[in-house]
Amino acid sequence: MSYAQQQSKIFIRQVTVLDCAIWDKTRGPLGRSWNVDVEWHGKTDEEGVVVDFSQAKKIAKNVIDEAFDHRLLISKNQIQELKNGRLLCIPDALTAPENRFLIETYEHSLSVLPEDVFAELSTDETAQLELHLAAVILQFSPKNIEKVKVSLRWHPEANEPHFFSYLHSLRLHNGNCQRFHGHSNTIEIFKDGRFDRESSVSAARFIDGKYLVTEQYLEASNALIEPEYGEVVRSLELNQGTHTWLDYSGTQGQVRVCVPTKRLVLMPDESTIENIVRWLHVSHFSGRSDIEVRGYEGLHKGALFP
Repeated sequence: MSYAQQQSKIFIRQVTVLDCAIWDKTRGPLGRSWNVDVEWHGKTDEEGVVVDFSQAKKIAKNVIDEAFDHRLLISKNQIQELKNGRLLCIPDALTAPENRFLIETYEHSLSVLPEDVFAELSTDETAQLELHLAAVILQFSPKNIEKVKVSLRWHPEANEPHFFSYLHSLRLHNGNCQRFHGHSNTIEIFKDGRFDRESSVSAARFIDGKYLVTEQYLEASNALIEPEYGEVVRSLELNQGTHTWLDYSGTQGQVRVCVPTKRLVLMPDESTIENIVRWLHVSHFSGRSDIEVRGYEGLHKGALFP
């Protein structure tokens, strides 16, 4: 019996990791990291193959990396196009004042989602986003592929108290890390080589939900607010008493962020994961020789200090 032209499925777990920020309707921007698992459904060729695994992985990873990874996931209803061609990300009316970010950025730093996909993300569900990712991957798959299924998996310790998310931008980075984006994972503190749960939770809570950037992003004042969105700033009460203006430029373009001061953490250096763990070791644990700080950027990589 020949298995050519038969219906079959293949799967690849952990095709890639999707690191991004989501524009939550009530909580403002949040960092997210998901493992991406993918299935392909279709008819086999004369050899009995649906699609070569290396080709399938390359297609899916390229789609995720190019259109979604290291971007801010947002609805078009939260975007205002400015006269200079740049885009202004405006918080939803439901967003609490202490979570209202305003971001002026460039088009390829955003991933604009259909409203139903965007709305579901504010409930911490990902079913609609999975369908959306699958539909885009299917567009680039071989013609014999009839269906693609995507599953987004949280870190297995997502419900642990030392799990956290953060936002950052790396203006000196040669790649997409210079965009406004985020990550989620755990902070692990070891004392004399043993995991210290209490210290890990304390460190995670300290930076959870924060936007971590170097002090060099600070603007001296908000005097450079563009007149065409000055009314937006006033109506949202984004004043100097509660918010801080940041401005930076990378090779991809300029970004201006009005961030709630309570959600801002200023570091002396760029917020690479290497600098974050070193800075936590000094600022949170006074550089103690018996303490090791281990932080993750995304799900499977990170840095430790010392």
